[in-house]
Amino acid sequence: MLWKMERVHKEEDGGDGDDDEGFSEQFSSIMGNYKQYLTRINMALNEKVRKSNKHVVSTKKVKVRYIIHRIGLENPSNT
Repeated sequence: MLWKMERVHKEEDGGDGDDDEGFSEQFSSIMGNYKQYLTRINMALNEKVRKSNKHVVSTKKVKVRYIIHRIGLENPSNT
């Protein structure tokens, strides 16, 4: 979808609409951010597994909230 939006925008500016380089840069940036996000989740899960012997969490909802809190994605206004 980003690619189509980029092509339409370039055509409106009088270009030929063929901007594959711009799309590649955007895609690389998005994938880099996604990879960092997954890495942070993985690190939080690994830490949770290490600590699981001391503290057992019973519900999935609490586990998800714990992970979100640990990786710093929780919205401060919700606390």
